[in-house]
Amino acid sequence: MSSGNIRFRAVLFDLDGTLYDERGGMERSLSITLAEAARLAAGLDIRKAASLYVAVGKPIWEEADRIRSAAAGVSRLVEIRSRVWRALLERLGVPATDGLADHLAATYTKARASTHTLYPDAAPVLERLKGKIRLGLVSNGLSEQQREKLQACGLADLLDPILISEEAGLKKPDSGMFLRAVDLSGCAPAEVLFVGDSPHRDVAGARAAGLPVAWIRRYGESYPEGQPEPDYVLGDLHPVQEIVQGTITPAGRI
Repeated sequence: MSSGNIRFRAVLFDLDGTLYDERGGMERSLSITLAEAARLAAGLDIRKAASLYVAVGKPIWEEADRIRSAAAGVSRLVEIRSRVWRALLERLGVPATDGLADHLAATYTKARASTHTLYPDAAPVLERLKGKIRLGLVSNGLSEQQREKLQACGLADLLDPILISEEAGLKKPDSGMFLRAVDLSGCAPAEVLFVGDSPHRDVAGARAAGLPVAWIRRYGESYPEGQPEPDYVLGDLHPVQEIVQGTITPAGRI
């Protein structure tokens, strides 16, 4: 890729669902933790627990994401996960006695740390682009959680800038989050491609900031009505290099 035929000077990526296999990591860790829960709590319905886990945890994580941590160096992950497991046990009618929720949160946290995984296409694509254009990240989430993923997957030293909502004091789809990353990249918005999986947080937010956007649908999702349309629709990350080169035109579904 020569500098004379580059369409974009930088690519900014979302993390979860784009580079990082959040769904796979969660499912593997949940399976490990529910097996431990069934061992300790007689009669626990593993199938029901698995079906309720995301719905029970969603409002707890959303509340945590709205509140920036005031205590530097204090882990919030286990504390938040303890709240999730306590709420889940309550929904299942299982008494969270003798520190059961705390134990399950610690079990889940240990399992997540051992299952951090990028999608298979992520590392090869980043390697092909490395050194040719600027590569950065814009991610919602807790700093501790996202930084752990980046470090474990070898992305911490590869991506620059790295903006995480808890650290930035902004949250996607706020256009300011994207514009700050663009500014740190030393580019104009039109020179930066954003790649993400969320129509609302990623596509709408990046488009509002004036960035061209590639929407990646890892699981064959349909694009929701009423959201701004992406410039590119991807099934995986492999076409990103061709988009950067300008050999794939906007509105391409790849």
